[in-house]
Amino acid sequence: MKSMRWNPKGTKVSMFTLQIFPRRLFGTQALENKELGEIRQKLINLYKMLGHLKLQDQSTITAATQFPNIHRPVNQHLFKQLGGKLIDDNKDIDIATVDYETAALATHRGVYLKRPDIRCAAHTHSVHISALSTLEPPHNRGVNRVYYDDHGFDGFVNTSEHTKQMCEYLGNEEKMDIVVMSNHGIVVTGASPELVFDRIVALENSAKLQLLAVSTQQPLRLIDEKVVQKTGKEWRQVEPRYAQAHFNAFLKYMERNKFL
Repeated sequence: MKSMRWNPKGTKVSMFTLQIFPRRLFGTQALENKELGEIRQKLINLYKMLGHLKLQDQSTITAATQFPNIHRPVNQHLFKQLGGKLIDDNKDIDIATVDYETAALATHRGVYLKRPDIRCAAHTHSVHISALSTLEPPHNRGVNRVYYDDHGFDGFVNTSEHTKQMCEYLGNEEKMDIVVMSNHGIVVTGASPELVFDRIVALENSAKLQLLAVSTQQPLRLIDEKVVQKTGKEWRQVEPRYAQAHFNAFLKYMERNKFL
């Protein structure tokens, strides 16, 4: 697999590698290759779009296909490939001896196995939501279906215990889409790269607005919880369609202005 460089205007040159963990279960080779090509291109576009918006600082973005495979763009200095090997779910990863980014192996793969409805996940450290995660409490008032990990930063995410924690946070019965990790960053999930993109942008914008409101040191006018729940349910029904439109429109903007 090839390494690629890209340099959207206004962002520094970064490097990423597309990584595949093959676990083919069914499907013809032609169909599989078609899906792999499509999801690979979506991940590349998602990575570049978040980079243009300065929302992908040290990001790990993955996707699972129906076959299933996991694709992983790894940014910055983590260039070496794993070579298609799979890491045992119950084996801790020694970060001192590996060449690859360990967070995806410790969290994303476990999430895909636990939550089949999740097909894309992104871990990033966008500025405003990361800043909000350092407050007490860190709760964002503008986005629901978010789990807030209040345990605090405890080092690299590189063990099977972290995998179990992330799966618990995202839930089974009461499913969450986003985990905000105290003093760290976020994990945003969805059924598609389009949904993940839309949720990251919405989360960052709402965090920015909340921090600005808090900075006035005036009492906050909070929306009634019943209204929040009602609006959330209504939004879920149209979210995939709007997320697709948002993703496509921003992609066209990037292409039109030659940022890709």
